[in-house]
Amino acid sequence: MSEQLISQLCMTFDSMISSDNQVRSQAESYLKQIQTSDGIIQSLLYISTNPQEFNKGKQFDLSAQAALYLKLRVQQSWGEEQGKENFNSNNKPEHNFSMPLNYQDKEFLRQNIFKALDQASSKPIQSAFENIIFNIAECDYPENWKSAISEIEGRLKSGNELAQISGLTAVKEILVAFQYQVKEERAPLNMTAEYFFPMLEHIMQNLTSTQTENQITLMHLISKIFYSANELQLTPYFMNQPQRISPWMNFFVSILETELGPQFETPTDSCQQIEALDKQQCWRLKGIVSQSLLKLFQKFGTGYIVQQGQQQQNIFSQYFEMSHTSQILNCLLKIILSKLTKFVGTKTLCSALKTVQVSIKYKNTRRQIQDHINTILYEVSLPLMLLNENEFSLMTENPIEYVRMQVDQSNPFNAKQIVKTLVKSICSIKQTRGQKISNYLQNYLQVLATNLQQANDDFRVKEAIMHSLGSIKDHINASPELSHNMEGLLKEFVFGELKTDNPFLRARACWLYGQFAKLDFQDQDHLRCVLNELFTSLSNEHLPVRVESALALNSLLCHDLAIDFLRPGLETLLKTYLKIMDDIDFDELVESLQQLVNVYQDEIAPYAISLCSKLGEAYLKLLQSKGSGEDEDQETSLTCDGLMTAIRRVLESISGKNYQELYPQLEEILEQPLQATFTEAGQMSVEEGITCLSELLYNQNEISMRMWNFYGIIIDLIANNRGVLDEYTHAVCVPLINFMSKNPEQFRNANFGNQGSALDMMFNLIGKIFEVAKIKEDEIEAMCAITLIMSLLENVQGIESSLHNIIEYLIKELQTAETPDYKSMISQGICISLWHNTHMTLMSLEQLGCTQNWINLLFSQLNDIKQDFEIKRFVIGLTSLIQKDQSELPPSVQEQLPGIMKALVFLCQKSIVIREKNLQKQKDEECEDENIEQAIIEDQEDDCEIMSDEDDDEDYDCNEDLDRNLYDSKFDEMDEVIFFRDAFMDLQLRLPNMYSFHLSCLDNQEHQNFEQAINKAIEYQQMIAQEQNQQN
Repeated sequence: MSEQLISQLCMTFDSMISSDNQVRSQAESYLKQIQTSDGIIQSLLYISTNPQEFNKGKQFDLSAQAALYLKLRVQQSWGEEQGKENFNSNNKPEHNFSMPLNYQDKEFLRQNIFKALDQASSKPIQSAFENIIFNIAECDYPENWKSAISEIEGRLKSGNELAQISGLTAVKEILVAFQYQVKEERAPLNMTAEYFFPMLEHIMQNLTSTQTENQITLMHLISKIFYSANELQLTPYFMNQPQRISPWMNFFVSILETELGPQFETPTDSCQQIEALDKQQCWRLKGIVSQSLLKLFQKFGTGYIVQQGQQQQNIFSQYFEMSHTSQILNCLLKIILSKLTKFVGTKTLCSALKTVQVSIKYKNTRRQIQDHINTILYEVSLPLMLLNENEFSLMTENPIEYVRMQVDQSNPFNAKQIVKTLVKSICSIKQTRGQKISNYLQNYLQVLATNLQQANDDFRVKEAIMHSLGSIKDHINASPELSHNMEGLLKEFVFGELKTDNPFLRARACWLYGQFAKLDFQDQDHLRCVLNELFTSLSNEHLPVRVESALALNSLLCHDLAIDFLRPGLETLLKTYLKIMDDIDFDELVESLQQLVNVYQDEIAPYAISLCSKLGEAYLKLLQSKGSGEDEDQETSLTCDGLMTAIRRVLESISGKNYQELYPQLEEILEQPLQATFTEAGQMSVEEGITCLSELLYNQNEISMRMWNFYGIIIDLIANNRGVLDEYTHAVCVPLINFMSKNPEQFRNANFGNQGSALDMMFNLIGKIFEVAKIKEDEIEAMCAITLIMSLLENVQGIESSLHNIIEYLIKELQTAETPDYKSMISQGICISLWHNTHMTLMSLEQLGCTQNWINLLFSQLNDIKQDFEIKRFVIGLTSLIQKDQSELPPSVQEQLPGIMKALVFLCQKSIVIREKNLQKQKDEECEDENIEQAIIEDQEDDCEIMSDEDDDEDYDCNEDLDRNLYDSKFDEMDEVIFFRDAFMDLQLRLPNMYSFHLSCLDNQEHQNFEQAINKAIEYQQMIAQEQNQQN
């Protein structure tokens, strides 16, 4: 370790905080230059662990700066030698630290990072060292970091609390590194739990028997370790020996039952005080403990039934339910009830509420809380529905966040959202299946109605009651009796708030009318007045009022009166929607705009032109003033990106409808704005620009010369590394495919002067994509090139002279491909080549000597096919082979004909299976939509819930980044099973001997499977035809 290097590093860190940009730049350059110097890792660690020496006389924490630099160095470079990236590392060349650490530096850190953690003198330094442990563990643990186990064990067994804190911190970081791994990759986590949990249990026993200075810190670390180890899947340490869970449950319950005293439990409505209390370590400890108990209760505390073959999980579930369900539920129920008189930490309260909500669904656990349901319903839930201090400030300071908070389901600690779900569950409880309305629901509605009728000086009470009322709208709408009474309630107690100056009450009143929009309004004058007030609220100064009124108007379009009422103000309504949507990116508003377009589909066309014209002009104007400091266009209040987004939404609203006469005008209006998105100034909007271009191309039968200019622009930007489209290769494939498919003959003959022909430019682009993908080691990006190749082969004739080069490149890619998905994509490309020109493709494969190997590879890929379009490509390619006379095929193919025939039958079967799976999924979703609220019957046994720790595998879609709604394929309408059947029947007429040969390759079962697949395909076609007739 060089004293000179340490001195230089200290001076460099001093320079890093200089106000002089040049000084800072020089310091950053120096750090890059010395990143691989001998002794730099040792020097950084030395500076980080000796703050008393290096921070003396400094105005900033130099040791923390060194620790942060060391963390970044490890984070971005540790895994490079093995080609393995860290969890949160990019590892791109433009990053500061692209050079991998050498073995000596790595070994030094592995041997010394725990000692450094022991000496960490501040939170920033400790955090940096924790991150280093995480990154080392992710790459090296346990095989290449065996010393970690003995280092940690020594600290845990030392009896020294500070050493134990370091050991527990290290265990936590190692577990977090593998927290979300599954199957074999989870082995390091399971091994760590198996080895260290007995030591943790010993520490837990000591902590419960004596109070120490670091007691809460140790408890908190142990609790976080448990959570990380078991959040995704219960570790085998507990699963295989269920009784091991008991000491942990007793430990956790004792933590939650510990009184904290007035300092931490005095009730408060101040958000600042609540936030401060939530940050206290005692409440952070209770928060993580309650989350762990919630997870266990959800999975194992309510009659957990596992899938067949998972007997051990069933054994654990039975033990847990018998031994700890009641204990946990009682504990968390007490926490909820204590909220009546004490402060309860937010995370703790939310976890307790969720646990009770789960318990209500099951007979045994519901009985346990039966006596407290009314207390929860009235004394706990209603106060939690009151507007809080934070919501007051958000209305004026950050109205966008206020709106998001009203519907945010992503925040697991939004108590108001959680209590709404809890109330809905309670109001679903019925004594018998014959009971039409829940007693809890009737009583709850009576309480709400009574409170609405009573004047209250605190307007928050009325807002909370309206909110609570709308939250159970599904229950009310499901009952004719209850829904019949709602109109009068709304008219008498809610309508007046549509005119109030109070934005909270006005927004909530708008929202409530939206919730009950499907009521059969008997008083049409009432409905007309509501519509008028909602329309007026669209221009309210408060964003939440504008949003809720817009959504309510959309909901009320189920009434003919509303449709006729809004028709004269449609243009104003559309413009208002676009303004609001730029103020807040809100899915519900997007859906509302689509609903408006659907309802007024015969009237939307004139507005599409005027809207796009206005938005396009505003976009160019704003782009010109970008960076000049001038105010943005006040008439639209839209940012550049928001303007292009608005244009895209208008185009989407008329997409696929009979408005082809509008597109030449739209092209002219949008040409300049779209071109601007493909420039450096407008590249923040380029993704929206690409989608708009795709809309214009897709919705016309021909491509105009105005649109052809964009082809040259796209090719030039990518082929010449202009930077604008670097991250959008997938997106630009959509317009490029349209250029090829709309008029293939025009594409084949198009010429761009110095740039060459459209065909040559496409081949150059494909080569560039392959080249960049190789550099980035990104096979997903390389799939874009395969997609473009397949589109060429599918659409453009007369490219046989290039076919050999295509096959040669595909085989070359296949030889270096690593992922099964990429290999499958390449095979699909070869199959489309066979369809395009079977003879020339086979000649190329034979010349390359790989025909037989490729066919064998293809056979091995069949089981992993998951998408319908993949099956089509394989069927098309293989069918082209069996259509040939045996004499026309090379020996390498002749030998494989029996296997090819069997593969085709297998693919036909698989096609049917995928269709049935998709149909069932669609039916399930429809059933789910129809049965949002499931009644809970008190005197009926609960249905068993099938659960698993394993997440369902998502079907892989190699084209998932392409908008498949904005380009067509010749194969879209083709039924692959019928296609193969027709080709096979044609073979019977042309080459009866080959037909008989292929048929003889199938056994009896395969014959039956083939016939069954054909029959199913015919039924499917008939079903589609029937649905289309019904739509027409």
